[in-house]
Amino acid sequence: MSRKSPIPILLLILLLSLSLSAQPVKEIDWQKEIGGLGRELASRHVDLFFSSDSTTFFTALDRIAGESSGKSVLQVSVNLQQVVAGMGDANTLINYHFNIDNQLILPLECYWFEEGLHILRARKDYAELLGKKIIAINQHPLQQVVDSLSTLITDRNPSQVKNDIPRMITWTQLLYTFGFADTSHLELLVEDPWEKRLSCEIKLPARESEMVRMGPDSLPLGWQDMKAFFWDRYIPEEKIYFIQYNKCWSREAEESFGSGASALFMPSFREFEKKVIQTIRN
Repeated sequence: MSRKSPIPILLLILLLSLSLSAQPVKEIDWQKEIGGLGRELASRHVDLFFSSDSTTFFTALDRIAGESSGKSVLQVSVNLQQVVAGMGDANTLINYHFNIDNQLILPLECYWFEEGLHILRARKDYAELLGKKIIAINQHPLQQVVDSLSTLITDRNPSQVKNDIPRMITWTQLLYTFGFADTSHLELLVEDPWEKRLSCEIKLPARESEMVRMGPDSLPLGWQDMKAFFWDRYIPEEKIYFIQYNKCWSREAEESFGSGASALFMPSFREFEKKVIQTIRN
């Protein structure tokens, strides 16, 4: 049976109020905020309960509100995202990312190859980790960590998990929330291509330092500009038109759904669309 496509709703853990982030945690009335979140979602969403029922949803929200005393905004937002992810709509989420402290992010960049999750970039004093596969975090097998973090991902197909986990796994606050780490240090168990293992302790907060990278001599198109929102390139000798769409956001989206303050510094998807269509016609 078909259903209407849900409207994109980006619900921040600011819980419908920009002033919430400025309040001390002890002053947040979680019963009120989470109750408001549930009501807003149920009323605004085109079909929130297409794969689950309202009783399960509201019971889960009540449980989180009742257990939120003493928890940080990030911890509560992660709990809420697990519930929202379970509703099955990838366009509806709790944006807990805004509560991630940059100083508590591991100074690493990872990529999931067929052989496993490998470290491709690291701070210079952790250069020995480059090219190695992550086996465990604080003696917790990597798969156990991945299984827990995956509960925050709505579409849990293998490709989506392998796309999101390399970034999520560097957020020690997230690892702490799931009981895999604290926010002062972390022990990684890694393995080289010859199956020789190495244990390395990473201390936090991470200090500023030169980053070193390991990678191929030449990058495929899909890796060449991953920070740009979207870009294109026509390859005449192969008659291939390549379009890279990295981020589902634009000047128009910022004006309509964001604060609008950064809109002038963002690319226009409307202009990009015109360029793409004109290129195809030519």
